[in-house]
Amino acid sequence: KIYSYRQQFLEDINKAPAPWNEMLFDNLIFILGWISEEESLKKSERIISAVRKKDSEGNVIKAISYKGNKWGRKEIKNKEMITDILALHKQGLSLKVISQRVQYNDKNNNKVNPSVSLVWKIIKNKKENRKKL
Repeated sequence: KIYSYRQQFLEDINKAPAPWNEMLFDNLIFILGWISEEESLKKSERIISAVRKKDSEGNVIKAISYKGNKWGRKEIKNKEMITDILALHKQGLSLKVISQRVQYNDKNNNKVNPSVSLVWKIIKNKKENRKKL
């Protein structure tokens, strides 16, 4: 049974005769689910269109809020760390070994090792920049 304080019409389903109340209940749940799904999709589309920045060809390049702020985690801009990573990569070391050997200071001035994914991202960006030249 459905009980609702705000939508009193839902109480009328319980008053329907025996075979019809189940059919009404199933159809109502189906329709309400469909409406909520459509509403959720529309909301998602509005949010995505508000935060995506596209280039002249229509390709999404980055997510930016309507205030102009870039979304996501801030980049680690430590040139010394980047040069160390690229030098170790030229020596043929694996990403995991590179991430264990390299250290940088975080915002609280603690020595931290970069993650393997950060090492991979730095190497990948360097390769992409070479291709553009």
